[in-house]
Amino acid sequence: MPTKIEHIAPKLPKEVYENIRKGDTRAFTLLVAEYEQWAYNFILQLVKLPHEAEELSQALFIKLWENRTKYDTDRAFEPYMFRIARNLVVDHLRKKARRSAHRQEIWLGMQKLHNPTEDDLKLQEYRTILSEILDSLPEQKKRIFLLSREEGKSNQEIASLLGITPKTVKNHLWKTLQTIKTDLAPHISDLTLPALLLYFLGS
Repeated sequence: MPTKIEHIAPKLPKEVYENIRKGDTRAFTLLVAEYEQWAYNFILQLVKLPHEAEELSQALFIKLWENRTKYDTDRAFEPYMFRIARNLVVDHLRKKARRSAHRQEIWLGMQKLHNPTEDDLKLQEYRTILSEILDSLPEQKKRIFLLSREEGKSNQEIASLLGITPKTVKNHLWKTLQTIKTDLAPHISDLTLPALLLYFLGS
């Protein structure tokens, strides 16, 4: 069984293709009868599922009809049809792969929600510790930290809101980060600490 239309010798006279370009539906019926079995077999080899091969075969002939005026009858028809069939299959497989990947992501997310891993539990524990550390800070330091890390405000914006200088904001943030680092250290390993600080605190 051939796997490329280029390997099939032309079977219809040029007049048939010229009539199709003019909108002759009877001529197009001849073309479908000539190539529909090949198209189905070729596509089936690629997509493996009969119902998908059937749908794509129909899509191929619909596209051939819709684009009939674009075909140059002085050129071989088979390579032209092959390119359209190949592109349809490639697009179909890409969409199918994206849908499959999306379903897999959803499934993994659901699994994670219902079966939290040890790492998830540790992160939750670290968040609790961080919250306790922040609650122990002076009110202004805590507010500056939250404005910076949770609301994403710049030092200049925080300074304007609180009526202090950007340098004061920077100093408060640095001291707060040092406090958090010191208080978190007993709970985690030296290797984990830098990554954890980056995860929770940002740059």
